Amino acid sequence: MSISMIPDDVLADVFRRVAPRSLAVCRCVSRAWRALIDDRRLLLPRSLAGLFINMEPLDKPEFFVRPAADSASGYRMPCYGMIDDHCNGLILQHELVTNPATGQAVRLPDRPPLPLLDSKRFAERRYLVFDPAESPHYQVFLIPYLLYDYGGYSRRSSTVVDHAHDALMQLEWPPSPFVLGVFSSRTGRWEERISLSEGDHTYRMIKPPRGVVTLEDRRRLYVGRSEKGVYCAFIDGMSHVWVWILIDGSCDQTEWVLTHHSAYGLALPTSQCDQESNGPWILADVNKRGGRRWTNEVLMLRKDQFEWDSDDDGSTQDRVQQRLNFRIIGFHPYKELVFLTNNWPSPCLAYHLKSSKLEYLGQLLPMGSYPYGWLEVESAFPYTPCWMGGLVEF
Repeated sequence: MSISMIPDDVLADVFRRVAPRSLAVCRCVSRAWRALIDDRRLLLPRSLAGLFINMEPLDKPEFFVRPAADSASGYRMPCYGMIDDHCNGLILQHELVTNPATGQAVRLPDRPPLPLLDSKRFAERRYLVFDPAESPHYQVFLIPYLLYDYGGYSRRSSTVVDHAHDALMQLEWPPSPFVLGVFSSRTGRWEERISLSEGDHTYRMIKPPRGVVTLEDRRRLYVGRSEKGVYCAFIDGMSHVWVWILIDGSCDQTEWVLTHHSAYGLALPTSQCDQESNGPWILADVNKRGGRRWTNEVLMLRKDQFEWDSDDDGSTQDRVQQRLNFRIIGFHPYKELVFLTNNWPSPCLAYHLKSSKLEYLGQLLPMGSYPYGWLEVESAFPYTPCWMGGLVEF
């Protein structure tokens, strides 16, 4: 029987059992296969491959990988420059947008001058927006923020008085109107958009959850996507975990609803605070292996040796414990699970929201010696590979 005689539903079921990398090759066989794979969205992000980790003072991101049957894949690692953001399989590194799964990269054009960003009192954060289920195009947002230590001087100890900066610190933030720099791959250019105003390109400002009022607490909030939508998490001074979910209410109103509050503070067994303690996840150790921009090195790992099941509620709370200053570095995109770490000795933990159990995954510190006195986890990005074609050139 000719393969063209196989019904689309049957062929789609076969494709669903094919590993993503092989399925991407099948997509190139014919127009009919490409249309079938794209229409059924079989190459959309659907699994968590690992965590990209920015570490200070290293200049290349690390990859904390969850080895499994299909993860010895040889993603092209973004080895040069720290990662600004990740969204549905695309990585943003300042002026570069890359797809580690397909190995493609696109450089953004220079942005035009923006009033706030060209002031020494402000800096910018870059955010990536990409939904391959809706469009192959992506956007990059430049969000200005006011520097607290303007000019490199501590506001508490500086003898230099900048009254204009002090006045800005007292104003409501963000101001209205608020000009954002936005790049669109659809048009291939930067443009200015106004937020908190009437008309097109209007964005809503969502305040922090109730009870989080101090500036220091707001800095410790972590917002991200998980199983049921947009989540906000916070660890208080007693190591209790608070988690809210964003709910759309009536009259176009949104609010944070508390869905989890741990009864006890977080603690880790002393035996697992050791830097040499092994876990089911491993670090790719990109900085040790070298490579200036990209690496195609394949992590050949046996499934039976390293596979991790996040549905396993393995608890670490029944043994001798040591309290650490935990902080949140990410949400599992498809399960109600929070990734945690601390600055030293930098273990990575999975906190299960449904059972309030901690699970030790491994150490985030690279092995071997480095010419630095310390290494610190700055930020992390849960990576979900996307095999839907390539980046849009412009």
